[in-house]
Amino acid sequence: MSSFHQRAKDVFVATLGRPAGERAAFLAEACGGDEALRQEVESLLQFHEDEGDGEAAGESEWPSFAPGEVFAGRYRMIAQIGRGGMGDVWRADDLVLDTSVALKMIGAAGAGARERILNEVRLARQITHPAVCRVFDVGETDRVIFYSMELVRGEDLAALVQRAGRLPSEKVVAIARQLCGGLAAAHAQGVLHRDLKPANVLVDHDGQVRITDFGIAISRTDADRHALTGTPAYMAPEQRMPGPPVSEQTDVYALGLVLFELLVGHEAFSQARQTSPLPKPSTFVQYIDPQLERIVMQALSPNQVHRPASVVEMAAALPDITRPPTGASPAPQGRTRVPAWVAGLVLAAFVGVLVVGSTWLAPTGARTLSGQDTIMLADFDNQTSEPVFDGTLKVALAVALEQSPFLKVFPDERARETLRLMQRSPDEHLTRTIAREVARREQLKALLAGSITKLGNTYVLTLEASNAETGDVMAREQAEATSKEGVLAALGTAASKLRGKLGESLASVQKFDVALPRATTSSIDALHAYALALYEGREVPRLESLPHLKRAIELDPTFAMAHAQLSAVYANTGQSALAPEFSRKAFELRARVSDRERFFISWRYYRDALQAWDKALDLARSWTATYPREAFAFNSLGSALVRLGQFEESVAP
Repeated sequence: MSSFHQRAKDVFVATLGRPAGERAAFLAEACGGDEALRQEVESLLQFHEDEGDGEAAGESEWPSFAPGEVFAGRYRMIAQIGRGGMGDVWRADDLVLDTSVALKMIGAAGAGARERILNEVRLARQITHPAVCRVFDVGETDRVIFYSMELVRGEDLAALVQRAGRLPSEKVVAIARQLCGGLAAAHAQGVLHRDLKPANVLVDHDGQVRITDFGIAISRTDADRHALTGTPAYMAPEQRMPGPPVSEQTDVYALGLVLFELLVGHEAFSQARQTSPLPKPSTFVQYIDPQLERIVMQALSPNQVHRPASVVEMAAALPDITRPPTGASPAPQGRTRVPAWVAGLVLAAFVGVLVVGSTWLAPTGARTLSGQDTIMLADFDNQTSEPVFDGTLKVALAVALEQSPFLKVFPDERARETLRLMQRSPDEHLTRTIAREVARREQLKALLAGSITKLGNTYVLTLEASNAETGDVMAREQAEATSKEGVLAALGTAASKLRGKLGESLASVQKFDVALPRATTSSIDALHAYALALYEGREVPRLESLPHLKRAIELDPTFAMAHAQLSAVYANTGQSALAPEFSRKAFELRARVSDRERFFISWRYYRDALQAWDKALDLARSWTATYPREAFAFNSLGSALVRLGQFEESVAP
């Protein structure tokens, strides 16, 4: 792209960001005496205004909706999940299809809006691919044109980059392969997207992507009649000039820009940097796979003939990355960025990285852990045919182990993330074999596998810790329970003994050792419901976990952590008025639980029920001092400091 066109593009983007009444003055100042530049930007603005004419709804014309209201006789509105210049996007229940959908609506539906939506639906419905968001139906009321599409539970790539920053090469390759597949399916139907950008790519909680918004897509047969339209920051050179037809390689260029942004953490072209040609991603960050960088830069060639001939060819040229690039540091980019991408905040009361603290005073050796070691939990091998133990015992074991301030387990969320990098399903059962593969890939020292079987009326629990690299057994414990209700107590006893065998001091084990039925619940069924809530909510509580938490409380009204977690779900999903009741109840029951859970419960009480940030700050300081490896404790400390206006201290290391 020439420097002239790059300048025009940058000025165009900056002008669009100004209120309509200020654009003329801003444009005159930005262009100075460059008449050619001014005319070029004015032409782009004219095309932009013509394309959007009549589509935006005025505030006075836009109908309002309330959660629970039935729209168009078919859709029960649940919550607004997006708003833009074209209209709103709501999560809704389709009462005809009996499924949740995303409902996209555009007000003041003039001829231009109607044709744009119908075109988007016509083209999108031709494409069937897992990486393309499915469109179900289209309709029109007196004031609104709307269509329903697949509801994707996640975020778009633009929000992801803003939140998590740049992604490691392994992640970018995984996303690129999916995008290539979705675009290939579109191109096979003769459809050119023309507006691929991070904001138009959704990624769900399992890392699967969906291409959305075919609003300005066109048929390949109309490529020579395209308008100068698209999102300026992601337009290929041929989109910005009348004459040259667009092609499949136009989408290849946009895909290159998306991948560039994922690699470096910011847009390829920005106001702050107007240099041309575009520098390589490795100019900005280290440890980028060189083969990936080559294909991205080839896709960004200004001349179409120098780009990959198709997204299929581009996909074939992507590297098969299974390990960090040669020369990467011991803690490469991927190891630090992965949790931010998927998990956000970590509820470390149940998950974390298992490290044995320096105060253990335990001898080093093959059968003990050091202050730098990490342990991986495999899923329990349930040989009883009783599904109540599925997932439940793993959660209970994590709680038992993490009562120690110096003991944490490798996060389930990071284990799922590693499975994705290994080209496996993130929901794959973590058997001993697969868990060991994850542990070796993550360079973890120890693997802990548990099993439960039934001999007559007796339940037999076995815990075995082994060296992840060699497979050598480090420690083993076995316990028995004469009833289902006694399993949790037996598991807690076995976990306490195992902690000592792995090197934790006897004094530490005795000090931080609350019986599991007290630390959690005496009801195995209630704990099973709680385990389902943790899985549905992952590390950041979500609405999906609500019925499981309510069921856990119904089964055991004294289940303190279930009350606290329910308070957290309500507070974190914008239902703050519902949170205090449950945080108060949890606080009343806090004497039953371990020190770690007590800190979390007290934090929810001061935060959700009292809004007492001075008390919350004192608590957080004590929390971080007692559990110096507790990520959520430090996050809470930072939140309290921010609330009290102590900004400099909140970002201090």
